[in-house]
Amino acid sequence: MLTGWENRAIARLLEPEFPGRSELCLQLDRASAKTIDDHGNGHGCIDIRSHSPAIAEVLQRVPSEGQAADADGVDIHVLLHVVGGRMSELEIFKDDGSDVVRLPDPDDIDVFVFDPAWNGE
Repeated sequence: MLTGWENRAIARLLEPEFPGRSELCLQLDRASAKTIDDHGNGHGCIDIRSHSPAIAEVLQRVPSEGQAADADGVDIHVLLHVVGGRMSELEIFKDDGSDVVRLPDPDDIDVFVFDPAWNGE
């Protein structure tokens, strides 16, 4: 089962429109999670499994990323990974590698959707 924070954070990452979003929302409704890599400092990876049959045709492994400032002002990143059309991982890390002081309120996370066609110009 997802914790309240995990559920809200993933839902926040699914707010913008992008290919596969609808199917990922269906997966979230039937998702569970467990910590698979916890460094003891708020960084780590959360394994996500869904019992939904929906398959998301996303354009890249990380269709959306969130960013919010920690209590010390350093940015925390929250990335949703999708593998084989299935939500697979929530990755959390800070820009400077320091300990996460406090996970951000999901409502405070700025979400970015990347366009794989963008070439940096």
